[in-house]
Amino acid sequence: MEWLKALLLIVFRTRLFSLVQQVKTHADILNLKSSLGSCGQDVSIQWPVVVAEPETVHLGQEVSLAAFVHVWGGGGVYIGNRVMIGAHTAIASRTHDYGQDIMYYTVVRKPVTIEDDAWIGSNCVILPGIHIGEGAVVGAGSVVTRDIDAKTVVAGVPARVVARRRERAVQGSEATRGD
Repeated sequence: MEWLKALLLIVFRTRLFSLVQQVKTHADILNLKSSLGSCGQDVSIQWPVVVAEPETVHLGQEVSLAAFVHVWGGGGVYIGNRVMIGAHTAIASRTHDYGQDIMYYTVVRKPVTIEDDAWIGSNCVILPGIHIGEGAVVGAGSVVTRDIDAKTVVAGVPARVVARRRERAVQGSEATRGD
């Protein structure tokens, strides 16, 4: 009978620890959202996410940030509505000036804008000053060094155009909202 008590205690402690972690994660996400320059409704953040200088980061409605996304917001980051950003993606709006002899002390700030309905795949890097157009898709593992036009699909290092998305009217059952 003693072994049963020990087993129940282990199960209880494990579940309690898991519950405490979930509450802490939820609190961390709420804290991050409240520290942003602006944050729309129904924003989904999978912890952990790192946002440096969050007051310069603006998220639209229904944005999804997967785990391990890192945003350097110092130059301003503007993410539109219904944007999906895959895991392990880095968005940098600040960098160093490689034209200077001593780069360590230099900071260059350039805003990053990702327009509505864009999809950034996992493991992407978006450099300072980049503008990603509405409905654009960035393939997994891409490094975005130039602006991307609306409805354009890019992939690679550096990211290059691989396709254009078609304009399509959304009607009734053709589009469903995944919940």
